[in-house]
Amino acid sequence: MAIQTINLTVPGGDTPRSANTKINANFSNQAHAASRLVGTSAGQVPLAENTYKAAFSNLARRASDDAITDANNLPSGTRYYLAAGSTNTPNTKHDTAWNIETRQGVSSNVLNQIALGGNNSTAGMYLRNRNSSSAWGEWSIVYTNKNTTVDGNGLLKPSSPVLRVFSDRIEGNNDADIMQAVFTKNGVGDYTISNTTGLRTDGWYITIPNDMNGNPKVAVTLSEKDGVVSLKSYKRIFDMSDFIFKPDLEQPLEIPDGRWIDLRFEELTIDETTL
Repeated sequence: MAIQTINLTVPGGDTPRSANTKINANFSNQAHAASRLVGTSAGQVPLAENTYKAAFSNLARRASDDAITDANNLPSGTRYYLAAGSTNTPNTKHDTAWNIETRQGVSSNVLNQIALGGNNSTAGMYLRNRNSSSAWGEWSIVYTNKNTTVDGNGLLKPSSPVLRVFSDRIEGNNDADIMQAVFTKNGVGDYTISNTTGLRTDGWYITIPNDMNGNPKVAVTLSEKDGVVSLKSYKRIFDMSDFIFKPDLEQPLEIPDGRWIDLRFEELTIDETTL
């Protein structure tokens, strides 16, 4: 029903009774905003400052979402919160919770997922899709300044706890700061880093500064036991038999000023119950 307009023409306009009838019709018509209460509940008119809540209300956590524990079984169009221990999540190495949104692609068999979550450097944002054969592809990580580091040669690399070892100190990224490693200088080119999670066992774990030709500026020896790392730097000599640079153990050498050696460590285990 259209909005009722009161005829105010004198003479010949609406009588008081007729005018009140039209006003009552306007306020009782649910198609008109004037008949709705102001609020955030269903059927109410939201205030301008609360419209963002209505726009994102579909992202709220629901009890039914908690029962879904397999990322492969998420229907499209909804964001789900998967508890720790759920299967087919991006990073199963750490028992973390994930927020995953599934969207349909060009057909019902093509789905895309965006996953957010985790509490360590390998967490963050992941993407994957399901093709027309209904097989989910591998998760792909989105690299950001939170899960990468720039090494001493200016190269971007995946990070976990990463320490920059200078000749007189260490500097760490956010994860390494949590690790609270301790640096000790024992002598020229002789450094000990203790209270660590141990050197990384997959991927890279050390980067040495290079000169303009890509040759190492120092040669090093590196050992680690029970989280205590021994790093020693020396002048480099070229071994003609193996055609590689080796350390001259008779000539220790400080890490060059303004340069550093990158060490990458195992990820920290975080107790989510304390977050």
